[in-house]
Amino acid sequence: MTVSETLRESLTDLDNLRLSTTEDGQLSVAFNLDITNLMVTGFTHNNLLTFVLKPGVLGENAQIFSDVKEQFIVENGEVVEHTLTTLDGNTYNYADVAELGCVAVRNDEFTGAFQAEIAAFSPEHAEINYYDAVELLGTSGVEQAMIDILH
Repeated sequence: MTVSETLRESLTDLDNLRLSTTEDGQLSVAFNLDITNLMVTGFTHNNLLTFVLKPGVLGENAQIFSDVKEQFIVENGEVVEHTLTTLDGNTYNYADVAELGCVAVRNDEFTGAFQAEIAAFSPEHAEINYYDAVELLGTSGVEQAMIDILH
């Protein structure tokens, strides 16, 4: 059953609907939604990430690409497309660039892979999170630390 079919079925059963008025006089509508038979056949998921390109790929030093849009398109339970789009609008197939660098930050959190790199580089900072790192070092300091860690 599709999402729209499930919603339509739930909304046509008046026993599922509850109408009430909020304190400020607005109408509130609530309904029960049984999702046990709901089939999602496809969806798109987006993340915002920081990708660190390894030294030697675009010059001698590692390069930071911030605010990279990551997109997964899933159909019938399988990823059919996984892309990275940079701020300048260039889109890359993830499989083509994955070996060229490391996703260090995804949605304002260090990735597990980068957390492992931090632990190897500086065991006393193995548990640091992205927000604390930015608080301590500032954004440019964190970016320089990412380069140092992966260099």
